[in-house]
Amino acid sequence: MKPVIPRRSELQPGDWLVVPNEDSVHRQSFRPAPAMGEPVHVIARRRAFPLRTIPAYYGGHLPLERGPDPQVEVKIHRISEKWAPESN
Repeated sequence: MKPVIPRRSELQPGDWLVVPNEDSVHRQSFRPAPAMGEPVHVIARRRAFPLRTIPAYYGGHLPLERGPDPQVEVKIHRISEKWAPESN
């Protein structure tokens, strides 16, 4: 896998693009385009135990808080045409 670098990367038809949700994973920011198409597959990782202690306990007033659901979500796209992503 290679990172998508806006204005440098050039994706070809048939390439796979894996896009995590912005809330859970720091990623390169780019403007979505029709060449991405609809997600071919969505993978959602859910927590077995829905509560978390960090940062609520160390930086807040409660020892536990409900964690985000899903914890991580990844959308997999199949590129349909030649595309050079633009930055947001």
